Amino acid sequence: MASPDPSFQNLMSVNDAAAMFRRPSRKNDPPHTKANHTQNNRVVNKWKRELLEKVAVNGKIPAATVTPLWNLYIGGLEIPSTIQNYDLTPTVEEKQLHYWRDYFEKADLKDLWELGKPMVGLGWAVILKFIRFHDTTNKYKCIYEGSDDPYDWYSKSLAKRDLFLETNLPFWTLEQFQDIFEMVTVFLGFQTGPQQ
Repeated sequence: MASPDPSFQNLMSVNDAAAMFRRPSRKNDPPHTKANHTQNNRVVNKWKRELLEKVAVNGKIPAATVTPLWNLYIGGLEIPSTIQNYDLTPTVEEKQLHYWRDYFEKADLKDLWELGKPMVGLGWAVILKFIRFHDTTNKYKCIYEGSDDPYDWYSKSLAKRDLFLETNLPFWTLEQFQDIFEMVTVFLGFQTGPQQ
């Protein structure tokens, strides 16, 4: 019998897990920073109460599950809002999506240079918006739809762990996406001008 994953043998108290995500406010922090820290800490306290304490055994959880549980909880707060308000953002039309998908599948760096950073950036934004919304929609349908109870989300997520391991791509394999992503981000991040 294989030994269990060692990361799951390291237990952490729910208090320590929550403390990792709290942000202290400092005397000289700007007002918006203080307000963000306050709101973040409220969300962390709710996460601890509504999810961590419910999945913990004797007040402890596997250390390796802390960040996934945070992502699951935050998704439950943000994903339904994204679905409800999606029509308030610029739409990705099928014609645009097909054009840019085809373009990035065939393009090399020379093509990106010929098109220029502004257009490559706008085209890549079309692709990323569609991929994000596809991934968000899948998570909503499989995990969050029909419930606002974080423990329900947790229970559903146990059968759908793959949804949180990597982005659910509507097209391209992960390897294709990574190759294109690297090419585009290197191109967009390349600074022209004198060397320093």
